[in-house]
Amino acid sequence: MIYDYLQKKELFKNKKLILLVNNRGGDRGGYRVQQHIEVISKIRPDMVWITGGYKRFMKRDIIRIGIPEDNVFITNDYRLTKINSLKEDFVIFAIGNMVGHGGEKKL
Repeated sequence: MIYDYLQKKELFKNKKLILLVNNRGGDRGGYRVQQHIEVISKIRPDMVWITGGYKRFMKRDIIRIGIPEDNVFITNDYRLTKINSLKEDFVIFAIGNMVGHGGEKKL
């Protein structure tokens, strides 16, 4: 896993780990949420920021695996304004999925 590689390179050493989860609704939502929860359980980040679909279900499940509720955020915009309020050194690692094959959508 990419995370393991970066951890061995000590990218996360002495930094707060923020996990950004991009869960696109419509792509087998419950199944993907479960996969994300498994990764979160393994990584054990300091904070989790959730974007995309099934946000409330994902937040509930993240809290159930022991991440404090105060450290789980539903992010409704991509500006991620919380970044400006962080006082510590941090690294953001992102996981997620795209709807469909990830190709360009025609409007």
